[in-house]
Amino acid sequence: MIKLNKIEDIVVDWVKPIPHLPVSGSKWLAKNFWWLALVGVILIGLAAISSLNVLSLFGNSMSYTSWYAPVNLTGWTYFVTFVSLIFLAVEIVIISMAIDPLKKMKKRGWDLMFLVMLISTASIIVNQLINFNSLSPITTLLISVIAFVINAYLLSEVKSYFIKVK
Repeated sequence: MIKLNKIEDIVVDWVKPIPHLPVSGSKWLAKNFWWLALVGVILIGLAAISSLNVLSLFGNSMSYTSWYAPVNLTGWTYFVTFVSLIFLAVEIVIISMAIDPLKKMKKRGWDLMFLVMLISTASIIVNQLINFNSLSPITTLLISVIAFVINAYLLSEVKSYFIKVK
């Protein structure tokens, strides 16, 4: 956790110069962060179900997408999907663990959401490295940076509302 705290300090320092949300906005976000996390669990769960669809529903090497276009599913496609599924499962577990502390406005919930932000960013980068047919590396890097900055900004805006329990 010490390394995570060092990373947290660096990220919070990066987003300090960005204009802040109004106090009422950041307070609302902090109080409602737990159910936003719950919505995140549901959305990530749907993405995981979609990944499971690729892995299990179509057992043959030729499958059809929702548009009924034939897709050749190779062993590499299964591997890439499996790696994505592992990242999604880890994110679901950690966000689920964060919901109760977020509801109680405990710093542990904030810390878990910060960890999910780092894992999510790592997921985008790892998936780009192993998936040669996806978006261009520059586009993926740009998406990753934008998602990271938005998440870091929102987390830094609500950090002061979450108290550390001894």
